[in-house]
Amino acid sequence: MVPDRKSNLWKLVQSWWILLTLIIFLNWSAFFYIAMRVKSKPFALWGLVYTVACFGGVIGLTSFEQNSWQSNVGFSIFIFGWIICILHAFKVRKEFLLRLEARQLSSHRDESDLKRRIESEYGVDFDVPVLDSHKQKLPSTIPTRGRVIRQSSHE
Repeated sequence: MVPDRKSNLWKLVQSWWILLTLIIFLNWSAFFYIAMRVKSKPFALWGLVYTVACFGGVIGLTSFEQNSWQSNVGFSIFIFGWIICILHAFKVRKEFLLRLEARQLSSHRDESDLKRRIESEYGVDFDVPVLDSHKQKLPSTIPTRGRVIRQSSHE
């Protein structure tokens, strides 16, 4: 069995967006957030579905007479959309975390490739410490029998 590369704390921190689903009028925003983080069109489409359910339900609820069947349908769409969105968020959490980890690994690889190209182009090695010969040495203080004499290290 392959051990997880990311810690449980990392997974917990990256899953903060699930809290958005618990906020009744912002539940849909969680799916747009994860869609942007991992560049996933299906997550964005689910965000659109939950947006329509949220605002369509509110419009249906407020546009018709109270206790009418249309108002009840609007309320049902709103509440069921909210509950399903919460459950769906927990279901896609693992996929989101895997996609996020893959994107981060890909980003590091792209950065390493760019670094290697620049190193070969300029004939440098970023991993070798640079000699700071261009920096001046700081003057040192030498104690004597009385007064302190300041001596510069360069002549």
